[in-house]
Amino acid sequence: TGIVARTPAIAESAAIPTWGNIPAGFFMAILAAAATWYLLYRTTTGYEIRTVGLNSNAAKYAGIKVSYTVILTMAISGFLAGMGGAIETLGVVGRYQPGFNAGLGFDGITIALLARTNPLGVIPAALLVGAMQAGSSQMQFDAHVPFQIIDVIQALILFFVSADMIVRWIIRVRPEEGEQVTLSTSWG
Repeated sequence: TGIVARTPAIAESAAIPTWGNIPAGFFMAILAAAATWYLLYRTTTGYEIRTVGLNSNAAKYAGIKVSYTVILTMAISGFLAGMGGAIETLGVVGRYQPGFNAGLGFDGITIALLARTNPLGVIPAALLVGAMQAGSSQMQFDAHVPFQIIDVIQALILFFVSADMIVRWIIRVRPEEGEQVTLSTSWG
């Protein structure tokens, strides 16, 4: 075996507690999703964030400070990502190990698409993906099925969720008979 770089176990006083078998970080994640939904759909700042995300030129024309909103959004995203890492380190693993989060970015994209980018939809989508990944090792042990099958299932979910959006886009952009479609990014 090789040497694994990791920190010593964190002090018990610094660990995030568990309630039964459920880490408190689970409830913190649900609270963060609810707070994000409230921010995005019930505040002026959330309206500005959504407007800049949908069309930054229209947002600028409407008087929204696009650069400020982008930086604020990145700061909020960084905060949420940092909280996720802290919860994983302090509540689940109990120490820091480099590479503990390998592949989470791709899982996040799958979850966001499955949730249709709704913060409250992220909760059941994340539970589904998490359950599939947690069950993959047991499935490999019991049924002798390779654990990579979960990656294939996630890819199929991503394909079918994306296919719906792509078909809607194609139908919306389809030209009438005899017309040509002109796509433009400027006025006129």
